[in-house]
Amino acid sequence: DHVRRLIEHPGALQVLEFAGGLVQLVAVKAFYGGPLVGQDLAFLGKHMPNVETRVAAIYRRNRPIIPRGDTVIEADDEVFFLAARRDIRAVMSELRKVERDFRRVVIAG
Repeated sequence: DHVRRLIEHPGALQVLEFAGGLVQLVAVKAFYGGPLVGQDLAFLGKHMPNVETRVAAIYRRNRPIIPRGDTVIEADDEVFFLAARRDIRAVMSELRKVERDFRRVVIAG
């Protein structure tokens, strides 16, 4: 299941499911140029009013940051967020360039 979830969300570092798969916790690295990079977390709710998401944690230079509304997302932050499964791709696209879906996968080893 873990590998399947990573394939479903290209670019995600981790994907965990809750509530029978309806809600997911996703870790993604924020890239320079992402719409939310350089913005505080309060902007997320204003920028995406129809998407309910919460940033659970941010790792910056291998140190955890407890997110608050005035926390600014920086390039290279690892952002852990919770959202409904249907909204994951939309939130990811605000933090990084969304990669195309994989067409073929090879698992070796």
